[in-house]
Amino acid sequence: MNKFDINPLFLLMSTIVILMISIISLNKSSVNKNKNIININKNIEIINKYNSLKNTWINAKKQESLVNNIIKQQKIRNANILINKDKIKVIINSNPKVLHRVINKLLNKKINIIKLKLSKNQLVFEVGLL
Repeated sequence: MNKFDINPLFLLMSTIVILMISIISLNKSSVNKNKNIININKNIEIINKYNSLKNTWINAKKQESLVNNIIKQQKIRNANILINKDKIKVIINSNPKVLHRVINKLLNKKINIIKLKLSKNQLVFEVGLL
C-alpha cells in the first residue's frame, strides 16, 4: 500500500459533510437575505410616509396659501400678515364670532401652527414654514 492512497469511504464521507455544511450555510444566507429584503421594504415605506408628510407640512407656498384662503373666506379686512423666511405671523382684530370661525378653520387644516394666542377681540397666530 502506498502512503498516498485515499480510502474511498473517507472521500465519500468528507464530500457528504462538505455538501451538508454548504447547504446549511446557503439556507442561512437565504433566510438572512429574506430578512434584509423585508427590512428594506419597511424602510422604503417609512421613507415614502416621511416624504408625503414633509411635502404636506413643509411646503411654504402651500402653508401661505392656506392661511390666505382662511383669511379671505372669513372676509377679514383688518388682518395684519407678516411673512418672514421661517414663519407667517397673523394678527386679527375682530369680534369673537369671526375669531371663532377662523380658529375652527385653522385647526381643521394641515397647518404647522407654532404659536396661537387668543384674547376676547384679538387672535395672533404664527405658522411655521420650515
